[in-house]
Amino acid sequence: MTRLIDQPDGENPFESFTNADRSLDQRATETFLQLLARAVRQFHTYPPNSPFCLDAVVACRKALEAVHRRELLIFRVSPRELIVEGRAVGANAVIQELAQRLHRAGVALLSIDPEASEADLEQLCQCLMQCHESAAVALTDLLAERGVDKVEARVAEKVQILDLGTPRAPLCELASSERRRRDALFAAGAPVHHLYPPDKGWVRLDPTTTFSSVSLAELAVLIENPSELAAMLVRLTDEAGEAPDQSDASLERKFGDVSKLFASLEPMLARRMFAKLAQAVLDLEPDRRTQLLQHTVLPGLLDGRADGMVLHDFPDLDLADALCLLLDLETAAPDVLTVAFGRLDLPADRRRTVAPILQARVQAREAGKHSGDTYSPPKGLDRYAERLIHIDDGCNKSFAEFAAFDLSIDEAVAEVLAGFGVTIDATDDRLERLRCIYNLVSIETRTARLETLLGVAVSLLGDLERDSRWSELLCWLEKFRQLSTSIQQRRPQVAVAVSAALQRSCTRETAVRLLELLERDAEKRALVDGLIEAAGPAIAPALAALVEDPRAHAHLRSLTQLMCGHARVLALPLVERLGQSSGPAACAFVRVLGFAGAGYETVVGRQLAQSDGSIVREAARALARIGTPHAAAVVAKHIREANPAGRSAAEEALWHFPAPLIRTQLRELLGGDDFVAQHPDIVLRLLQRVARTGKDGLEPELVKLTQLRRRFWNPSLVRVASAARDLLAP
Repeated sequence: MTRLIDQPDGENPFESFTNADRSLDQRATETFLQLLARAVRQFHTYPPNSPFCLDAVVACRKALEAVHRRELLIFRVSPRELIVEGRAVGANAVIQELAQRLHRAGVALLSIDPEASEADLEQLCQCLMQCHESAAVALTDLLAERGVDKVEARVAEKVQILDLGTPRAPLCELASSERRRRDALFAAGAPVHHLYPPDKGWVRLDPTTTFSSVSLAELAVLIENPSELAAMLVRLTDEAGEAPDQSDASLERKFGDVSKLFASLEPMLARRMFAKLAQAVLDLEPDRRTQLLQHTVLPGLLDGRADGMVLHDFPDLDLADALCLLLDLETAAPDVLTVAFGRLDLPADRRRTVAPILQARVQAREAGKHSGDTYSPPKGLDRYAERLIHIDDGCNKSFAEFAAFDLSIDEAVAEVLAGFGVTIDATDDRLERLRCIYNLVSIETRTARLETLLGVAVSLLGDLERDSRWSELLCWLEKFRQLSTSIQQRRPQVAVAVSAALQRSCTRETAVRLLELLERDAEKRALVDGLIEAAGPAIAPALAALVEDPRAHAHLRSLTQLMCGHARVLALPLVERLGQSSGPAACAFVRVLGFAGAGYETVVGRQLAQSDGSIVREAARALARIGTPHAAAVVAKHIREANPAGRSAAEEALWHFPAPLIRTQLRELLGGDDFVAQHPDIVLRLLQRVARTGKDGLEPELVKLTQLRRRFWNPSLVRVASAARDLLAP
C-alpha cells in the first residue's frame, strides 16, 4: 500500500507537537500522568463538586508544576498505554485506564501546556467523562466549547484504504507527468490547497508500481470512472461508503470536488477528464441528472466555478436541454439563459450550431408546447438576485446581468423603502449593541476577546443606568445573569467572566441610585426589587459597601430592610464581608443572613462569640429566625460553651424556636451531667422557663435531676433538684 497525500512531501502535521524537550524529567512526568489518571477516576466516581475531585485536581496541578520545562507536554495515545518521547508509559494500572479512556474518545495525541490552570485540568476530566457517557461528542469540540486553550487533543483519523488494483501503463505515465508538473509548481512557490485531512487515505496498488505516494490529483488520473472517484472521496470524508447501486449519489455529493481536481490538472489532460465527467453525468438517471444540473452545474456556470466546465463536452442537443433548465429557475430566464450561454465561451462554429436549437427550445417553452408540458411559472429569483448583488472586494463585479430583470417600484415598495430611514432613526444603537454582544458572548470561547466584549457591555449598561432607563437595564441584567447560569456546567470559565462583568456594572453609585429611588417613591419598590433580583449576587458587594459607609448610616435601616427582602440572593457574597466588618455594618449583615434561611447557621453562630453585645444579640435573633434543627443545636452549643454575653443571648433565643426543637435541646442540656454540675444557675433558669411553657417530654431528665438533692454540700444543685421535684409534682 502507498500513502494518499493531499499536501507537499515532507510536511508533518504533528511537527509542532513532536519538538519535545529531551531533558524532560521522566519521573515527574509519570507522576503527573498518574495523578491525572487518578483525577479522571475520581470524576468518574464522585460528583464534580466533590472534595475528592477538587483535591485530586489540586494534586495534579502541583505535579504539573514539578515538571521543569516550558514546552508542551506531548502524550501519544495507544489502546493501553501513553507514549512520551517514544517511551511507553503504562505499567501503572491507573495510567492504563487513562489511556483506554482517551483511546475510546478517539484521541491520538494529547498536549498540555505547563501553565494549564486547575480549572483547565478540571475541565479536561469533565469533558473526558462526557465523552465516556456519549460517543457522539468529540473531546476536541468540548474543550473548545468550554474555552480551554491550554489543553489540546488531536483526534485519531480513521484511515481509508482505496483499492486501485493495477492501473494501465498509460495512466501511470500521465500520473507521473502530473507529479513532475506539480512538483515544479511547488518549487516555484505556487499556492497549495488541501481538500481533505492529511494521511487520511491509503491506496492499495499492484506491487510492481513505482508510486511511493499518490496525491488526489494523481488519484483522479489513475481512476478512469469519475463516479468511482466520487465514491472514494465520500469515504475520505468519513461519510458512509456508497453501495454499488448508489454510485450516482456519490457523484452528486462530490461533483464539486471532482470538478476542482480535474480543473487543477494540466489543461489538455483536464479537457480529457472533463469529457469523461460529462459522459458520467449523461449516464445518470434522468431525475438525478436534472437535479445535478439545476443545483450544481448551472449555478456553477453562472458563478464562474469549475462545475460549469462539464457542459463544454455535452452534445449540442443535450447542451441546449441543460441550458433550458434555467427556464425552470428564473423569472427572467430567457435573458439569464443568454448570459449563461455567453459564459460557456464556445467556439464560433459551435455557437452558430447551438444558438438556433436553444432559441427553438425557448420559443417552444414559451408557447407551452415543448414535450406536451404546460409551462409553469419559474422559481428561484431571489436566490440568483442575491448572488448578483453580492460584492467581493477582491475582484471587480459586473452588474450587466441586471439587464435581464425587469425591475419596478410600485407605491407599496416605495412606502416600505421610505420607512427604512424612520426605522433606523428610531433604533437605539446601545440596545442593538448589547444584543449583538450578548449573542457573541454566548458562543465566544477566547478569553481575550470575551473580556473585550464584556467590557463594552459594562459600559453600555452604565449608560442605561445613568439615563435612568431602569426597565431596559433590568431586562439586560436578567439576560446576562441567565446566560451565566445556563452555561455554568458547559463553559464555567465564560460563566465566571460574565458574573465578574455584572459585578463591575453594579457599582456603589448603582446602590445609591436604587436606594434614592426607593425612598423617593414607595411605588417604585417593585422596580427596585426586580433590579436586585436581576443583578443577583453581583450587586451584593455594592450594597455591602454602602452599608459600611458611615455617610450612609442615616439610610441604614431602609437599606437593611431592602437587603433582607432579597437575602437568599445576596447572602453568599456577604459571608466573606461579615468577617471584615464590625459595628452597625456587621449587625446588618448578620440580620440579612438570618433572613436567608438554612445554610448559614454556622456563620451566624460564630458571631455569638463576639465581644460586641449588639452583634451577639442580632446573631441570636438571626438563629431563632432561621429556626432549623441545626440552628437550635448551634444555640444550645453556645449555651454550654459561650462567654456570658453570648450565653445569655443564646438562652433567650432558644425559647423562640418551635416547641419540638426546644424540647430536643432541653433534653440534651438537662441530661448532660457535666453541664448541670458546672452551670447549675443556667439549669435553674431553664427549669423556671419550663415551668411556664410545660414539661411534656422532659420527665426522664427531671427525674434524674431530682437525685441531685443528696448533694447537700452544693446548695445550687440542691435548688436545681428542688425545682425539678416541683415540676414533677401533680
